[in-house]
Amino acid sequence: MSEQPLIQTPSFDQIVKGNVCIKKSSKDEYRITFSKIGKFLLYQVWDKDSVDLNKKRSVGYVSAKEWVKAFNGYNKDINGKQPLFTPTTIMETENGHVYAFIIHTASLNSCGKVVFTVSTNEISLQDNTSKKLVRLPEGKCNNVRFDIDKRLGTAPGPVPAARGAAASALVINSLKSSGRPFGPFCAPNSVNPVISGIQK
Repeated sequence: MSEQPLIQTPSFDQIVKGNVCIKKSSKDEYRITFSKIGKFLLYQVWDKDSVDLNKKRSVGYVSAKEWVKAFNGYNKDINGKQPLFTPTTIMETENGHVYAFIIHTASLNSCGKVVFTVSTNEISLQDNTSKKLVRLPEGKCNNVRFDIDKRLGTAPGPVPAARGAAASALVINSLKSSGRPFGPFCAPNSVNPVISGIQK
């Protein structure tokens, strides 16, 4: 039986803003709890291998609840098959201070609030880079912006009919449907995966 071809699908960077409370849990780890969070803005990035994908760049929103669901669904699917998805993230506070870390886990607490467990241990500071970049502020911070690293959009499966701009639009349109994670969380061994539901 021949292997299924790899599908070239769009990749998306992600931005979200909200009010947070940051608590240090160990030397390099922090717990970030959102008291208020907006929708995640997903925007398609340039693809080095596909002229078709670059013709149209899709942009759309997904709710925080569905983003967390997609994040955990993707890591559950790849567990043991490859390294877990732990995106590099840049956090900018209201007063313009910038911090770098990776997201280890994303969850909803008992009150339905989004919680990130993050680590600065994996961040390698280059020459002339202040160590303040990995020393997150503790306490409450409002209007914080998170720029989250993309998940590469290649997954095994049957080649879809939609290509290029149509394939890109399919990703954003699929945000309104229920199903498997797609786009930034392209699930292995799944057919026509999607992120489900935009919600207020």
